[in-house]
Amino acid sequence: MATTSSDSKNSWTRLIAAYRSSGQSKVAFCQDHGLKVHQLSYHIKMQNRKTPAKGGGFARVAVPLADIGTTRPEKIMAKLSLKNGFTVDFTTDTDPAWAARLISQLGGFL
Repeated sequence: MATTSSDSKNSWTRLIAAYRSSGQSKVAFCQDHGLKVHQLSYHIKMQNRKTPAKGGGFARVAVPLADIGTTRPEKIMAKLSLKNGFTVDFTTDTDPAWAARLISQLGGFL
């Protein structure tokens, strides 16, 4: 009987769950289960792409290097406080389009 893609997906889902609960390194887990490390890494990566972050995850946001650093208090126009205690200061020269992209990506952290 041929293996379907659904069977394979379920098999990898179970293997990834077993790996995560094992406490082993990828190398040790793969040796114990006759897997190749790159295969396990690939399937973990694919599963992570399909599973949205739950509360404690991070959103990737592109920040130009010129925007990183400290801000003089007199230039702060708005302050955004996140649930985790981090703050983002918006200055009078912050690009509104950039700020909108940032806020949309941080939606779950507000």
